[in-house]
Amino acid sequence: PALIGAYNGSEEWLDQLLVYLEGNLDLFCDTVAKELPMLRVRKSEGTYFAWVDCSALGLTAEELKRFMIDRCGLALSDGKSFGEEGAQFMRFNLACPRATVEECLRRLKKGLEH
Repeated sequence: PALIGAYNGSEEWLDQLLVYLEGNLDLFCDTVAKELPMLRVRKSEGTYFAWVDCSALGLTAEELKRFMIDRCGLALSDGKSFGEEGAQFMRFNLACPRATVEECLRRLKKGLEH
């Protein structure tokens, strides 16, 4: 019954969810571009993950992971776990309440200001 209900009665919910997630992605990408120029992020399509290039910080993959945890208070997926070419990237999951995205951006900005 749950599966049938999901397929037959959830289209409106899904449409609203996709708009909400797009808003989170827009907020995140716009804020990084405007307020955190040392980081680079390109808006992706079809996902609620944002891959952020942190190579301008000049940190090793392990230093970057520790920086995000210790300085920013963010537990993220490090890019290196997806392959060596991702060593300077961090993956942000934006499938969350907008307030959580805003708090993430505040922590990221504060950590980078020091």
